[in-house]
Amino acid sequence: MVQFTQNFVTGIPFLAREMKGTGPPGAERAYTRAMWDVATGNITREERMMIHELLMRGIANDQFIRQISREVRGFVNERAGNVFDIMTMPFSRMEIFNRKSAALAAFRVFKEKGNGFQDALDKARDFIYDTHYLMTKANIPQAARGGDIPSQAIGTAYTFRRFTHNYILSMIYSFRDADGNFNLKNMDVFLRSLAWMAVFGGLAGLPFLDDLLDQLEKFFGIPFRTKIRELTKSIGGEALERASIAGIPALLGQIPGMVGVDLSGSIRIGFPNITQPLKGGEDTVFGVWGGVGRKMANAWEAASREDYLRAVEFASPAFLENMLKAARMATQGGTTPAGKIIFDEKGYPIRETVGEAIVQAVGFRPARIAAASATHREYTNLQANFTERRKDLYAKARLAVDKPGDLKKVIVEVQKYNLDAAKYKGAIPLINSNSLRRAMTAKPEGKFMVFENVFGQEANP
Repeated sequence: MVQFTQNFVTGIPFLAREMKGTGPPGAERAYTRAMWDVATGNITREERMMIHELLMRGIANDQFIRQISREVRGFVNERAGNVFDIMTMPFSRMEIFNRKSAALAAFRVFKEKGNGFQDALDKARDFIYDTHYLMTKANIPQAARGGDIPSQAIGTAYTFRRFTHNYILSMIYSFRDADGNFNLKNMDVFLRSLAWMAVFGGLAGLPFLDDLLDQLEKFFGIPFRTKIRELTKSIGGEALERASIAGIPALLGQIPGMVGVDLSGSIRIGFPNITQPLKGGEDTVFGVWGGVGRKMANAWEAASREDYLRAVEFASPAFLENMLKAARMATQGGTTPAGKIIFDEKGYPIRETVGEAIVQAVGFRPARIAAASATHREYTNLQANFTERRKDLYAKARLAVDKPGDLKKVIVEVQKYNLDAAKYKGAIPLINSNSLRRAMTAKPEGKFMVFENVFGQEANP
């Protein structure tokens, strides 16, 4: 499904640029018709020849999956490699479908403009490279192209960063004029791409926005996501609220018997952590290896606390992990990686319904579960802000013990803190006179004194 969205996120925006003057839905209509015709085989002899030529050149083939397969086979035996090829077959078919659809849509547009077969074919080839990119070894960093073990390791680490890399570069290049100069007037491709990202993933699916909201919530202590939900709900009700946050797929839950899904986590492009630049570095630096290392670390922690079923879940490949997670979420309920039970707003453990478990098992995240997770993350961000403010106020109070003027200023700041914290009706702790007095009272730490008396060295006078 996520692969399928690439036709809309990258294909349609670039096709629209070639179809200027046909109206807003012109590119969408032409591209979706091309996808339908590829799926049903409703293509002319000339179009079939064009697709065959691109397949023979390797342009419309499953370049990405084949490159991954070559990299995986460099580390495993032949039998494991064959198993990998079988497991990736759906992704391989979808990549070929995407490239054929892009070629057919572009070829038809260029033929309608009066181009001959060869010219239209060459432009269709370039269109594929603009929208689905060159995914061979020729389009990866030089350090990852070699055949030695370090190069193969770097190449594998880069595996799941290729789309992000190519997408950002393609959007940057889309701003250029024919002479290569950057021009803000060429925003049509970028804006249309963002629009389709929002359709499938809501605001959370837009590049960098979700991570930026995290940083803003931690810095200002304001629940921006909640305010967005309240605003959209006041304008268009619950349907607009869900669509604005998680996209159109989340609205499937409004249909009786259907389950809403959240694709934003798979679509969005992450933003580096501003306050903690090294956090999440294992993904940025080590790519797929970072993810594998994190899975193994979680599996080891689960096994160390004798939670062996959770350890197996962590250590399993993604397709099997989804099935095990669905079974656990439907029976035991949601838990953190450390095994802590996750509760909903009414105090009940969060459990998936049968329909949600089925959706989870096939790799989609149920919208209801994603919403609960987002709310918890938003609360954690607010906690981080108010915790830091409390620590700062306690420190100022200690420094102002013998300074009445400074202490009055601290008390004013404490009052402001309490007014802000009171808005959350007990979710954020207030600063009362007792806690402020304890912070201002300097006394030795009892437990440390016990440790020092038993294990510490004798202090010098």
